[in-house]
Amino acid sequence: MDNTLHILLAEEDAEAEHVAELTACLREELLDLDVDDVTTLPGGEVPPGARALDVTQIGALLVTLGS
Repeated sequence: MDNTLHILLAEEDAEAEHVAELTACLREELLDLDVDDVTTLPGGEVPPGARALDVTQIGALLVTLGS
């Protein structure tokens, strides 16, 4: 049984920096729960001033659940 959960956070017409902020807040909230870890998936960091990024990668989290 897989003990991971993939979460994709998206907001229509949102800027990459906004989605990154929402994702970071969600990550912190999830870490307060009974989970082993919450990580951003590759491509989840937003370079300062970035404009042309895949927002779906920015809002991607991998939650490792407890056994």
